[in-house]
Amino acid sequence: MSLLLRFQDQPRYELRRLTLTLAEICRSIAASGAGTQKRFTRFSNAVTRARPLMRETGPGRTGLLAQLETAGACLERTFLDLRLHELKPDDESIEVLLFTERALQLHADFISRPASNTSAEAAKNLSSASKGLALALRAVKTDDANFIPNLKFSRIYSGLEKTVCAVNDYTELLARTF
Repeated sequence: MSLLLRFQDQPRYELRRLTLTLAEICRSIAASGAGTQKRFTRFSNAVTRARPLMRETGPGRTGLLAQLETAGACLERTFLDLRLHELKPDDESIEVLLFTERALQLHADFISRPASNTSAEAAKNLSSASKGLALALRAVKTDDANFIPNLKFSRIYSGLEKTVCAVNDYTELLARTF
C-alpha cells in the first residue's frame, strides 16, 4: 500500500512517512535509545523537504505538516530537557511516549486508508496519555519531599503534555483534511 501511495499521492505518502518517523522517535526516547538526536535531525530535514510539496496541494496539508512539525518540536524539547538534567524517562513518561507512539502509528494507517476507523483508537491512546500525565503532574506537585527531582520531572511532564496536545491537534486536523 505504501508504494502505491507514493506514486498516487506523494503528499499523503510524505505525511505518512513523517508521522511514522515521529512515532519511531517516541519509541526511541521511551527506550532511552542512542541515536535519538540523529532521528530528530532527519525528521527536521524531511519536514523541510516536504514543505514545498505540501504548499502545492493547498492549505489543509500544509497545516498538517505544520502541526506535525509542532509536535516534533515539543517532543525534541522534552528530549533535550531529559538530556540536560541527565535523566532517563520514568515509568509515567515511558507510558505517555508509548501511547503517543501508538496514536501516531494509527494516524499513519489512517493516512494510508482514510476509510479505516483508526481515529477512535488513536483518540483513546491520546486520552490515556493525557490522563497519565495529569496524574503524574499532580503527584509531582504535591510531593514536597523531593523538590528538585520533582521540579525536573514537572518540566518533562509539561513538555510531554504539549506534545500530546500537538498530536491531538494533528488528529483533529487529519480528520477534517481526509
